[in-house]
Amino acid sequence: MAMMESDKKFNDAWYISQFAQFDKTRKLTWFSPFSIFEYGTEVMLDGGYTRFLKN
Repeated sequence: MAMMESDKKFNDAWYISQFAQFDKTRKLTWFSPFSIFEYGTEVMLDGGYTRFLKN
């Protein structure tokens, strides 16, 4: 059980760092016309990264 818990902590830290990197990239490219279209479409269709975060 201790081995599984340590593995879960390692995986959780990796996922958190990946999501932080993705969020940072989204903020950096926010003013791109394509990004505005993409983010708007994700919100309207309830899909993409926003849906992934809700689930």
